[in-house]
Amino acid sequence: QATHDGIFSVQWTNHDAQTGRLAVTRAGSTALRDSTWESGTLRIDLDVTVGQWLDIQLPGSAADHGDLTLANVLTHSGSSLSLHGTSASDQIGVDLSNGLKVRFGDIEYAYPARAIGQLNIDASVGNDELTVVGSAQSDKVDLRPTNSTIENSQIHIAIAAVEQISFSGGGGPDRIYLYDSDGDDTLTARPHSAELVGAGYRFAVEQVDRIYIHATGNGQDYAYLYDSSGDDRLSVRPQFSSMSGDGYFNYVSGFERVYAYANAGGNNVADLYDSAGNDRFTTSGASASIVGPGFSSFTRSFEQ
Repeated sequence: QATHDGIFSVQWTNHDAQTGRLAVTRAGSTALRDSTWESGTLRIDLDVTVGQWLDIQLPGSAADHGDLTLANVLTHSGSSLSLHGTSASDQIGVDLSNGLKVRFGDIEYAYPARAIGQLNIDASVGNDELTVVGSAQSDKVDLRPTNSTIENSQIHIAIAAVEQISFSGGGGPDRIYLYDSDGDDTLTARPHSAELVGAGYRFAVEQVDRIYIHATGNGQDYAYLYDSSGDDRLSVRPQFSSMSGDGYFNYVSGFERVYAYANAGGNNVADLYDSAGNDRFTTSGASASIVGPGFSSFTRSFEQ
């Protein structure tokens, strides 16, 4: 029985006995059938209204075994597409590298470029995970523990109630913005990648050149910055810090504690700045730190 208006997908997978046909009948309608096996799978998508019953006839005999996957999560209206999550922990995927592909569990939907201008994802309850592959354009990614957005010149994606979001750049000049929660959060930033984790959420981005991470909430927030194998430069101030090198730039602000490490190689430089208040600078061998009102910064293995 359909729980939403929109698209109802029925998928049958059997790699051992690829014979017979799949049939789905809506009440009062003729049956839709698929007997064309593709990668051991049969698939039927049909439009339904909430509460509508479907009769599904699987191929083969009663002795056959296979995987039956049902999905009633998409609503398509014009150039707008909405995905409604379930009460389980959903696995959702979005691929912007060639048009738009949306994956829910084992079922994938594909749309040509510019066919969808708005994608709304509401994962509902559960510990949900969203994996996004970016486009070759300039993608703007804004990830927050409450609501997130991803957009470029062709599509705007609004994301709600997703606990884990991963973004992988598609080659364009992307802009990544990560925001913390009101609890204690931990950032790990490396060249072209970053992970921000807090109570009830996790953000991970990779294959991107410019990342901006803001700790605007409450709590005690920790940032760990790592260098590349080339020459890198660290700038530490009470309000913000940045680590940059060949082809990447990582910027963090609002973190109470910042730890920066230059262990990967190269000739690395660290610039440390004090606050307007009373600060303490300490250096010993390969380590240096500066501590003041509301901030603490520690560096290790920088040549200068």
